[in-house]
Amino acid sequence: MEKSSGKKPTYYELFIRNHTKRGDGSFVNEKAKALNDDFIRLREEMSQPEEGSSEPRPVDDNEIFVKNVGGVKKSRLYGIGSEISAYCGIASFSGTSPATGHSHELEDKLQLMQEENKLLRDQFKDLQDQHQKIQEKNEKMQEEMRKQMQEEMCKQMQEMQRQMQEQMKSQLAAFFRGDNDQ
Repeated sequence: MEKSSGKKPTYYELFIRNHTKRGDGSFVNEKAKALNDDFIRLREEMSQPEEGSSEPRPVDDNEIFVKNVGGVKKSRLYGIGSEISAYCGIASFSGTSPATGHSHELEDKLQLMQEENKLLRDQFKDLQDQHQKIQEKNEKMQEEMRKQMQEEMCKQMQEMQRQMQEQMKSQLAAFFRGDNDQ
């Protein structure tokens, strides 16, 4: 295909070549026909002029095709299979046409997102560590408060017991003094 036109075929052109009958050009099965119909509809939708313009928007057939077939799975693209690197010169396919420059943008975005993800994981770990320290400190303070309350209650009970003993002594003393006077 590349030899006849002087350019590399699009994924859609490869799909058509692989999924149509040589004699009459009909599709080899209903799934291929449905994907073709969906591709044509999607390309028409995406090429509609923007508001206030009569010019159709430029579209990337490779990007539309990848979206239409559900992306790359196991280094293969439905309808093209393993021919993707041989026909399109792509060693590691990223989901967009190499001519668009989107693959570099996506790689940069991916790297940025991975760095942000690592930063967030580190921050989360720090927060977990802080939470653990606060929880341990809280438990220690609760234990100290419990001990202080027990000590204070013991002191108060001892003081109440001492006061009751003194009161009983004075009442007994008064009672016995009163008995001796009679």
